[in-house]
Amino acid sequence: MKNARNRPGEQPSQADFGSTQAPTEASRAPRRTKAILARKDGRQLRRMTVYMPPELARRLAIHAAGADMDVSGALAEIVAGFLDGKTS
Repeated sequence: MKNARNRPGEQPSQADFGSTQAPTEASRAPRRTKAILARKDGRQLRRMTVYMPPELARRLAIHAAGADMDVSGALAEIVAGFLDGKTS
């Protein structure tokens, strides 16, 4: 009888999941890569992941709270100001 547990590094087979068929393209969920979100106010936003040092993230959150806006809006304003200043 086959052991139901796989060895470390070994990929599980379809039999391990109780299915005899591999998933088809139609049954897989579509992969979202460049998600565009439409806000109620009509703005369209693209989802992005940004990594920054914890202290900088904390300062950004404080700045956004002080300006009564969300972090995304504050970051968008900061980046726009930075890029607009780069008119060389």
